[in-house]
Amino acid sequence: MKTTHPAHWRSYVDPSRWFRVWHPPGWTLVESGGEAQLVAPGSGGLLRLVGRWRSNWNKVDFDTVVDPEQVFPDSRRVRSARPLDGPYPSMCTEGESNDLAKLTWWKRWLRPPQWRPWKLWSARYKSVCVVATFQTTGRRDPELETLATMIMNSLEFADEPPDPPHIFADRVVRIARDRFPSLKCHRSDEFRVQLGESNINLFNFYRNYVQEPERFEDIILPALATVAQVQKWDSAQSEPTLASVRSRILPMLYPEEVWRRSFPNFVGTPWVGDLMVLYVVDEQHAYWYIRDDMLQRWHIDREMLHDLALANLDRYFERQQMEYVMGREDGGSMLLMPKRPDAYNSSRILSRQFCSALRIELGAELAVGVPSRDFIVAVSMGQAEALSEIRRKVEDDFNRMDHPLSPRLLLVSADGVSEFPERPLEA
Repeated sequence: MKTTHPAHWRSYVDPSRWFRVWHPPGWTLVESGGEAQLVAPGSGGLLRLVGRWRSNWNKVDFDTVVDPEQVFPDSRRVRSARPLDGPYPSMCTEGESNDLAKLTWWKRWLRPPQWRPWKLWSARYKSVCVVATFQTTGRRDPELETLATMIMNSLEFADEPPDPPHIFADRVVRIARDRFPSLKCHRSDEFRVQLGESNINLFNFYRNYVQEPERFEDIILPALATVAQVQKWDSAQSEPTLASVRSRILPMLYPEEVWRRSFPNFVGTPWVGDLMVLYVVDEQHAYWYIRDDMLQRWHIDREMLHDLALANLDRYFERQQMEYVMGREDGGSMLLMPKRPDAYNSSRILSRQFCSALRIELGAELAVGVPSRDFIVAVSMGQAEALSEIRRKVEDDFNRMDHPLSPRLLLVSADGVSEFPERPLEA
C-alpha cells in the first residue's frame, strides 16, 4: 500500500521492518528503546512512533490500544480529531496537557499551569498497530502540527509485516518438528533452538528473514537440513582427515567480539579492524568451522592452515568467477561490488591477488567495506563527501544485512589492508 509525500523528504523504516514514514530533512531522527523520535528544528516539537504486534486484533483491542489519559495525564479539551488520510484504519485524539503534571504537588501549587497541545494517532494493518504522539514544546504551532500530520499521513505498512522474534522462533520449532520428526526440537532460550544435539542461534536467520518475510522456508530449511544431516555423520565425516578436506578449506571473516564470546574453540587469526579470520570446510551448500583440536590431529599450525585456505580461496574464484558491477558516485568515486551474493565474497579481501586487481581498476589506494559475509564494496579515493556517503551506506548495510561483519571501512594500498584513517586520504 503506497502513500504520498514530498519528494525531498527522507524515509525512516523501523527496525522490525513493519512500517515506514517520510519526514522533512530538517527533522532529527533518534531511535531509543524501540521507538522512533522525530525532533522538529529548534526542538520545537517531538513526534514519537512505536509499533506494536498482536496476532488477532479486533475492534475492541484497537479502540483501547492506547489510553490518552495515561500518555498525557492532567489533560483538558480532549476530543476526537480527523483520522489519517491513508488506506489503513486509524484514529486520532487531541487535547492539551499540563506541563507541570510530573512535578510534585507543592511545586505545581506554586506555579500556574502550562498547557501544551498534543495529538495521538493509532493506525492498524494486519497484526501491526503503530501508535504516535506529537507535542510542541511551547504554545500551539499550527505549522509544526501540519508537518507532523503530513508525516503521519505518509505512513506505509509492509505488505507482509515480519513476525516478531518470539513468533519467528516458534515457527522454526514447528517446521523443524514437522520436517525432522526423528529429532527432538525445542527453544533452548529466547532466540536459540535445540535440534537434536545441535544448538542453533537464530539471530542471523532472523536478520535475513525481516528483509524478505515471504521467504521464511527458503531461509530456514537449508540450515535445519544441514544440522540434521551432520548429526547422521559417522566418525569419518565428523572427525575427517586433513587429506579428505584439504582442497575445501577456505577462510571466513568473522567479528572478533562474537568469536571471543561464542566460538573461542574455533581456530582464529586476528586480522584488521576488529575482524578475525576463521577457517571452514566447504560442503557445497553449507560449511563448518575448523576447531583447535583438529590442528593437533592434522599436525599443522595456524600459519600452515592460513596459507592453505588463501590458496584455496584463489582457486575457488578461478572456478566460480565473481561478476562485478561498476558505477560512479556523484562525488566522482568509482564503485565496484559483486553482482551476486556468495558466502566467500568478503573473504576475497584477504587475497593479495584480488587486492592487486582492485588497485589496477580503482587506483593505488582505495577504500573497502565488508558490512556482511556475502557482500563487499570497493571505492576509489574521491571527494571526502563521497567517501563519507559510502561509509554511511556500509554502516546501514551492516545493520540490515545477514551475517554482519563490520560497519567500518578498510584501506587497501601497496602495503596491504589496514584500517581506514579517520581523515580520508587525498586522491
